[in-house]
Amino acid sequence: MKLETYDKTQSIDFFLPERFNKIGLNVSGGLDSAFLLWLIIKFLKDNNRTDTEIVVVTIGQNDYGKRHWNSIVSAKVIDKVLRMHDPNVNNGHLNGKQSIVSTHFTYYRTSQDKTQANSMEPRLFDIGLIDIIMSGKTANPPGDIDELLDGRDITRDLGNRGNDQIEYGKTYGKTKSAYYTPFVNVDKRFIADQYKKFNLMDDLFPVTRSCERLGEPEGKIFTTEEDFFANSCKAEECWWCKERYWAFGRY
Repeated sequence: MKLETYDKTQSIDFFLPERFNKIGLNVSGGLDSAFLLWLIIKFLKDNNRTDTEIVVVTIGQNDYGKRHWNSIVSAKVIDKVLRMHDPNVNNGHLNGKQSIVSTHFTYYRTSQDKTQANSMEPRLFDIGLIDIIMSGKTANPPGDIDELLDGRDITRDLGNRGNDQIEYGKTYGKTKSAYYTPFVNVDKRFIADQYKKFNLMDDLFPVTRSCERLGEPEGKIFTTEEDFFANSCKAEECWWCKERYWAFGRY
């Protein structure tokens, strides 16, 4: 499946070999992983892959108890994506078939040590629950945009990024691990074009959250939990809000 931007400057060839029928997917609740979940299900349906399951993994960032919101947002994203593909998919069993998303794990790391966020995937490979793990990680915006330099994740810079093809790693139990990051060499404007091309702006976009800033923005008070999850901080120092606006023209 070839996907490209409207101006054809960025493109990917998305493909999942049939040998992978236990797909692990990291879903944070952000725009990229939300679209990847939607895309995987579309790919499976288009190719009649009825033997394939998706296991969603969310890393609940335990920043001293202040940042567990992403597990709640990701659950809302999963439900929205499933209902977009089939409005009845979460209403119990349908003709003896379960949802294509078989399991949603939320793993809370116990400290600020980010290496702990990588401990779940080997366990899932080891028990045979997944045979590939996928991520919606994208490239950083072009390096000539000054306001998007400070605060960026440098692992997404050109030269630091990984491969956008399926790569193989260690063997856990009887399962040889495989990794796939299809968007790693395209930026969020590529993702924005896909939201527009597939008419996802009205349904999927509003339930995602890119903002990672803790606390309330200056001059704004979130009175309810729902208000918090529905809003980005839009603060000048929040890199993730700025990237979202740069790509989509809205928060």
